Parts: sequence; C-alpha cells; structure tokens
Amino acid sequence: MIPVEPAVNQSGNAGGDGIRFARSDEFVLTGEVVDEKPDGRKHKLARAINRFGAGGTKSVAIPTDGLEHLGVGRDAAGDGVDLELWVCADPDEDRHLIAVTPVIQREMQFTTPERGSE
Repeated sequence: MIPVEPAVNQSGNAGGDGIRFARSDEFVLTGEVVDEKPDGRKHKLARAINRFGAGGTKSVAIPTDGLEHLGVGRDAAGDGVDLELWVCADPDEDRHLIAVTPVIQREMQFTTPERGSE
C-alpha cells in the first residue's frame, strides 16, 4: 500500500475513487485518478483508493504487474520498499495524473497514458 492522499489532493481530484495504472518508461508506473472504483479483476493495473489506519489516510495497492515493471520482486515488496509518488504539476497536462517510481533523485516529466493500455 502506498499513501496517495497528498497526491490526489494536489491533483485536484480529491474525490477520486481509484487509480488506473499504465506501464510507462522504464521503472515508471503512470496512474490516472478515476472517479469510479475500478475492478482489479477486469483491469489488472487498476486499483481502488481505500482508507487505512487510524487517521484514515487514502492509499492504494500497487498491482503485482506494476511492481514487476518497477523492478520490485514479491519478496522485496513484502519486506517494504521505498517508492516515490509524483504529481503532474503542468497545467497544460492532465491534472489527474500521478506516477510511481523507485526512489530517484531527479525531476521527472510524464504524460497521459494511452486510453487502451492497461
């Protein structure tokens, strides 16, 4: 699980119910915040945003296929890994976009995934 509340709030879609991920560049998982709670059985890279913990922070589970794309194995994921959550800050791009990467020290640009991709 990765806390997504600050990113979703900053994207301007605080009421979003899910994230539809897409494999992007190497070690980048792009996510589009969507209004419906996606069914992870139908869309392997889509996950619902849920609340967890005493504070009820919004979080989302990273799909197994998404973790593999990020270079994170099941064993490592079970032990806990550090990931960075990015928010699209470009007003000319889709404000509902986030991205997940392994921890890196650089700025990143990302664009809307193709609608047909999973």
